[in-house]
Amino acid sequence: MDNGQIRSARLAAAILSYFESVDRGAPLVCTSLIADYPEYATELREFLEIYSWLEQLTEPLRCMETHALASSGVDVDSSDTFLVTQSRGAEL
Repeated sequence: MDNGQIRSARLAAAILSYFESVDRGAPLVCTSLIADYPEYATELREFLEIYSWLEQLTEPLRCMETHALASSGVDVDSSDTFLVTQSRGAEL
């Protein structure tokens, strides 16, 4: 691996650690993530800003999906909505 590949792999590991913390229900705050990966402070701030924007943008869709699933008798809470969508992707 060259330096660019190593850097990309480490940045991917940083982002993965963020998503793993989200899956556990305790998302890392920006300062914690940057403290663990200070060499990627700029990239991680940009990632978190875009991710936050996307979360806000898609919130109404997630609420609509949760409501639709609940109306159809599927027992799902908001943390499971994405997984249900993926498993039912061909149907939706």
